[in-house]
Amino acid sequence: MIVNYEILIISILNLIVIWSIYHWNRKQYIQMERQLKIQNEQIKNSFFAEYTKRYQEIILHFPENINDVNFSYEDLSKPKRERIMRYMRVYFDLCSEEYFLHKKKHLDEIVWKEWKTGMTYAFNKPAFQKAWKVVTKNSEFYTEFRDFVESEIVKKEKGGGSILK
Repeated sequence: MIVNYEILIISILNLIVIWSIYHWNRKQYIQMERQLKIQNEQIKNSFFAEYTKRYQEIILHFPENINDVNFSYEDLSKPKRERIMRYMRVYFDLCSEEYFLHKKKHLDEIVWKEWKTGMTYAFNKPAFQKAWKVVTKNSEFYTEFRDFVESEIVKKEKGGGSILK
């Protein structure tokens, strides 16, 4: 058997080159994957911060006692009542965006659970329930969100019916 050492050496060098290229590409891929994960986390954090900021801006325009059981819009001046109702509309719009993002699976489940808990808490306050009744008279929300809000309102009137009926 005659061994051609030149062909053997060239074959070994080819294998070494192919192996090196493979490992270099794999290393680049891993680095790129890490960078994408970092960028994705930054985008999520920025996104979350933006929604949190919007929420805080809305809440800052509500009266301090808005969560009280005895809160009454009727006790407010007409301009103040209209201003609060405008922010209630913005609050419900924000909630509908968050619900939409959840339905499209653009939200982390942990974030959605936090937001849903906050919404449910608000939706069960008399001021928010009354505002929902007013806002939905002259604003259109898509059916799925409307059903979601109304299913989250669990406060019952004395007769056992929903406060919305």
